Amino acid sequence: MNNSFIKYSFLFTEKNKWIDLDRQLPTDSIPSKLYWVHMECDSLETQKWLYSLGDVDDVIIESLLAEDTRPRVTLYPSGYMINLRGVNLNSEEDPHDMISIRMFVQNGRIISTSKKQLHAVDDLAMLLKTDEPPETAGNIVAAVLDILADRAESFIIELKEATFDLEYKVIDEADINQRRQIAEIRRAVIKFSRFFSPQRDAAI
Repeated sequence: MNNSFIKYSFLFTEKNKWIDLDRQLPTDSIPSKLYWVHMECDSLETQKWLYSLGDVDDVIIESLLAEDTRPRVTLYPSGYMINLRGVNLNSEEDPHDMISIRMFVQNGRIISTSKKQLHAVDDLAMLLKTDEPPETAGNIVAAVLDILADRAESFIIELKEATFDLEYKVIDEADINQRRQIAEIRRAVIKFSRFFSPQRDAAI
């Protein structure tokens, strides 16, 4: 099978160690407490694999494959769905076009999807390779929330600094274009703060 639709796959063994499966699907050959798989949500192979599991409700699968999502948490008897958004830090793309990550979380399994590359997912993969990684599903979700908030906070600080620079220029030069830039940046700060403040609170 071509596993290009899998971006990350990790398995937490019974010896309390994370193993990078190198984009391979987990199997029963290695006893585990938890595994995490992150996939492309618009891939047909992702869809086939999710339906092949047989123990994930169709509504949950549809949420993992959804074209567009709003930040929210939905509880199910078998686990919960959490949809989050992160700043788009991909080169030559608009940071305002935030990227969604969808996560179906259970005690022994986390399945996540995103349509575009989300650097917070890369950060999580790196975190699992450190000496003090998160060891439960809940801790992984908290780590993702922290990473998303930290990356957003850094971007918001940059926007605020850009606003201050422009405001100083406006004091010296009454330029209507600069005032328009300030208004646009302030709107962006408000937009990102509105999305990420609740996500930060959820991590606490």
